[in-house]
This record gives sequence, structure tokens and C-alpha cells, in this order.
Amino acid sequence: MIRIRDLSSGYGRIEVLHGISLEAARGTCVGILGHNGMGKTTLLKTVMGLIPATGGSIELEGRAVERLPAHLRARAGLGYVPQGRQIFPGLTVRDNLRFAAIACRAPASVADQVLDEFPELGRLLDRPGGTLSGGEQQLLAVARALCGRPRLLLLDEPTEGIQPSIVAALVERVAALRRDRGLTVLLVEQNLDFIHAVADRALLIQRGRIGAEIAREALGDPALVAEFIGVA
Repeated sequence: MIRIRDLSSGYGRIEVLHGISLEAARGTCVGILGHNGMGKTTLLKTVMGLIPATGGSIELEGRAVERLPAHLRARAGLGYVPQGRQIFPGLTVRDNLRFAAIACRAPASVADQVLDEFPELGRLLDRPGGTLSGGEQQLLAVARALCGRPRLLLLDEPTEGIQPSIVAALVERVAALRRDRGLTVLLVEQNLDFIHAVADRALLIQRGRIGAEIAREALGDPALVAEFIGVA
């Protein structure tokens, strides 16, 4: 589904990623772990096109996308849920979803299809996004990304600051999306229980480079990866 080779990027003269390479097959979930400031969010933003790559390549189903602007990457099959959700607080839940569909040139009816997968949002359709709880906003952010009909979903810290019941719902939803849609997921996450529940394997970023790979079964041992993500 995605193949990244020797990817470099950063902010102005400050290079953050130094030759990142990874692959993810269709329907798999790859976790990205690392201390703050190691390049996890920069990696997702570079894949999405929000930060320009300064070197290397990004292929989505064999198509080179590293030179495409973000909106064309979205239309090519990339979806992105940023840290902090960044929904439109003044728009209703319904309009947040419809706006996302239209922006990706998908039929507005796609929003109704996504709502079938997110029944929690059905009772909130006429409420402004800014009035939702943090967990409800996170569900809306994921649902909004799916309105673009992505084949690869980039998730940045989806469990940050949300209640356990919503975390459990996200576990179920990610599993269902992989099973029913064949969706591929790149997941930046600090919650070890969540990443263990949804990821097939995890990659550790250290100073902008992939330092190691952790198999899924090893993700259940917090002591093994605590040094890489700053868990006390």
C-alpha cells in the first residue's frame, strides 16, 4: 500500500527526518513510537504533504506522491487525523462530514455511509463540533477523514486526552475498518495498550531515524519499550 524510501524533511534549515524507510501492506496497521521531538508527527505530515520532503520517495500503491500537494494526496487515497483533531468548531457534525466529502470530490452521501460506522455521532448531527467532548471530537475527526474514502489513514495520537470508553470504541473501529474496508493505518501513539490492541508491529524513531522494529506480541510488555517513549 505504501512504500517510503530514504525520506528526509524538516522545517527550514532544521532537518528532522534523516532517511526514513518503511513499508505497510494493505489492511495492516504500523505503529510509530518514540520520544517527543524524535520526528513522529513530522513523518505523518511529510507523508500527507503538509511538510515538503527534501529527499527520498513516497509511493502509494506504486504511484509516486512525494511531489503532490496535500489536497491531491487526499484525492489519491490518503487520509489524515492530526493531533488535536482540528475539526471545524463552528460547523455542525453533519457539515463537518459533508465538507470533508466535498473537499475530496466524493459524493455528499458518503457522509451518511460513514455515519453507519460511527453510530455515536448520529445523535449529535446538529451540534456544533466545538460543543462536543474531546472523545466525541476525536470520533468526528476520524469519521471526517473517512469521508474522503482513503485507503491509507494517518492517525496522530488519537487517544490523547479522551475517556477510556472512547478509546475502546476506537479500538473496535480501527479493527472494523481494516477488516471491512481493507484500510491501511500508520499510527503515532503513546498509549501502549491502544497500540498493542490495534498495531501489527511498531517502528521506533530515534532522532529522525528508524531505530528498531517491535513485533506485536512484544508491545504488550511496557518495560520493553518504555525507554523509547518516555514512560516512567
